[in-house]
Amino acid sequence: MGIGFIGLGTMGRPVAENLLTAGHDLIVHDVMSAAVDEMVELGASAAGSVQDLARNAGVVFLSLPGPAEIDAVVMGIDGVRQHAAEGTIIVDLSTSSVAAVRSVASACDAAGLHYVDAPVSGGAVGARAGTLSILVGTDDDEVFATIEPLLQAFGRNIVRAGGVGGGTLLKLINNQVFLSATVLVQEAFVFGAKAGLSSDEIKAVLDHSTAGVITRNTGFVLNRDFNAQVFKLSIATKDLALSLESAEALAVSMPMTEAAHSMFQQAVEAGYGDQAFYSTVRRLEDLAGAEVAPLSPLIKEDE
Repeated sequence: MGIGFIGLGTMGRPVAENLLTAGHDLIVHDVMSAAVDEMVELGASAAGSVQDLARNAGVVFLSLPGPAEIDAVVMGIDGVRQHAAEGTIIVDLSTSSVAAVRSVASACDAAGLHYVDAPVSGGAVGARAGTLSILVGTDDDEVFATIEPLLQAFGRNIVRAGGVGGGTLLKLINNQVFLSATVLVQEAFVFGAKAGLSSDEIKAVLDHSTAGVITRNTGFVLNRDFNAQVFKLSIATKDLALSLESAEALAVSMPMTEAAHSMFQQAVEAGYGDQAFYSTVRRLEDLAGAEVAPLSPLIKEDE
């Protein structure tokens, strides 16, 4: 049976392309027919529906926005769980909550299917280059041995993260740190801009002081290409909400993450949701009445 791929968005499309480039037979499906047509031109086969794909794939990859979409695609009456053959492996590259992942995995197990959470890190650039980090939640050695060669088509760092839910937990922690730090760095530069300091002045001091350990990506998170094809602000906001949801289930307090999520949510409400995740700086600028000047090209190259 072939390899199925559902979800051909910002991350899914380049991942699917890398699987094709590696020589794998791929059956694809997406709610956007144009995305499917483009993959067919590259050599993939099209599935007219999720159930059609599920019936013809021994391994099914998912790259979807979040828990609601995962639940619909896997658990729905026309979903993968209802129509896949016993023994089918579902590899979910999406970012979800730990509880949602374990719930879907339990239902799949009862149907004789193997569900693996394998969220990825590295962004669209890493997806295109085939250098993603993949955090794999399965303690089934046979399942891992089956999917590992497929993961190698688009991942450089493949980490086994324990049982189901382990990969998701590590991904949420990674995004929690990265996205919260993004707001902190942007906040500092807006603060400085309002006081009349240049971005280059601020960065020169931070990079050679104790703050230097978290300013490596300053040029990226101050990038004013808000329509770049990267991690969308709305998706980043969802990921932070999932981190908070999973932390609450474990009775863990995360006040810094709550504050960062609030700023992401404000940015979404201000109309920046479809823009790049670092568009949070626009909301911070709105509130301060000041705009952060871009870093000079030389400063960016030195990062």
